[in-house]
Amino acid sequence: MATTFAAMTVNCHTIEEAFSIEDAELKSQTDINHQDPYTISLTPVNPINGVLTLIKAAGEANEELPPVFKSIGTTIKTTEHETVLLPCYVDNLGEYKVKWWKDGILLAESGHKTVQSPNVEVFENHTLRVSHVGDSDSGQYVCQVVRPPPWGPIYQHHAIQVLFPPKVRVLPETETVDVELHQEITLTCIVTGVPAPNITWTFKGEEIPLLSMRNDLRFTASSSKMSGEYACIATNGVGDLASASIVVRVIYPPEVTTEKIWIHTTPGMRTNIQCDIDASPKAKVEWLFERKPVQTGARIVTFKKGNAHGLVLLNTKTTDFGFYTCLASNKLGKSQQVIQVSGLADIPVFKESYFKADEKNVTLAWEVDSYSSIIQYSLLFRQYQRFEKPENWSKLVIPGDLFSNGPIHTQTYSLSGLKPATAYETSVVARNIFGWSKPSAIFRFVTLGGELETYVDLEESTETSVVSNNFIPVDFIPLGEEINLSNCIKSMPILITLLLIFSMNWRNLEYMR
Repeated sequence: MATTFAAMTVNCHTIEEAFSIEDAELKSQTDINHQDPYTISLTPVNPINGVLTLIKAAGEANEELPPVFKSIGTTIKTTEHETVLLPCYVDNLGEYKVKWWKDGILLAESGHKTVQSPNVEVFENHTLRVSHVGDSDSGQYVCQVVRPPPWGPIYQHHAIQVLFPPKVRVLPETETVDVELHQEITLTCIVTGVPAPNITWTFKGEEIPLLSMRNDLRFTASSSKMSGEYACIATNGVGDLASASIVVRVIYPPEVTTEKIWIHTTPGMRTNIQCDIDASPKAKVEWLFERKPVQTGARIVTFKKGNAHGLVLLNTKTTDFGFYTCLASNKLGKSQQVIQVSGLADIPVFKESYFKADEKNVTLAWEVDSYSSIIQYSLLFRQYQRFEKPENWSKLVIPGDLFSNGPIHTQTYSLSGLKPATAYETSVVARNIFGWSKPSAIFRFVTLGGELETYVDLEESTETSVVSNNFIPVDFIPLGEEINLSNCIKSMPILITLLLIFSMNWRNLEYMR
């Protein structure tokens, strides 16, 4: 049998000739190197330029080609329960083996039917099939062609990303969480989903503007208005959005307020006493009269409407006059509001629309609420001095309308003998059978020839109390040289009238008791 060789020479000289080992002429001239069966050294009889020619067996010239991947690596994004095929096409595989790995764990090997996962299968063309994919199937997959040394293995990388809609839960995991007023609270949104969801926080359905997306919502409960439902909403483009919510309740001790700390009434009337209570948790409410618990029954009942709590005196008696306390308490503290029920007339109010003035005279008018007749008024006035201590009050006793039961009583009165272009201030109190009212707010005016702004600081409060005591002596005698004494003389018969009226009302009061 003949063997064909390809001739190669050094020094870039090549002789492409075929020789036969059985050729006698060449055989005698060939030195066979038996140490290297793949290479034969040939020494021709007539050497060409002294060049040594090396002959390599022609059968070894065509070496085997290495394995090559025909497929390409890819990343597959899919939803749950789908089937994914990962290709691993190899040319020139020969007797080499193929292995599949996931996250560093061997899944399958060519020539072995056993696989490490029940939903994984390898086809004859080495394609990997993953069925009914779930969250655990997401990861990095590697197709490996095993080659012996010195070449080493080759790899092709794939990835599976199983997409999931978002799921949300909020910590703390309770329907309601309490936080004390002015304390800090943290709400945490735990979110899962692929790809990573975007998070939005809402309060009572309105989005909370935040500088950045965050899982934690931390804030200080600075107001009771921060109580309500907080929700975490997550979206990632897969399926529907997800949300979870929690109700934050800002808790604080009771705060008790009332529109009227003084209530005018009269015997026989229905009297409502009310306070408004803001508390969280809800407060326990108690009513006290002169520091003792109120005894409710057929004549005295309680009511509640929203934050309003109250007592109703269905048939008021003089014994009901006094101080009532609305007392509210919860686990964080207590608060109270004192309300006075009285038969005294309400605070008089000056009517500016009725005011008239000339150089030395002015006409004043005021109104007062009283369910009983007004027996008399006490009018106090003095010259206004802005930068100096004003003089003492001058006082006038003015008879009331004894035959009017009100409840609104209107009175006018003229002051005479005043200085032209001069500022004055005045106040008035009213008296009925139960005593003197509280004084009105100060009313300032100027006689003809002057401007009020010139003499009076209009921004100065007129709510100054002119009497520190609620009671003014009935037998007051007016003082002051510039008072019109004729008005005082006309009011003298009032003393006799007072005695008669007081006697009649006293009998009525005894009957109502």
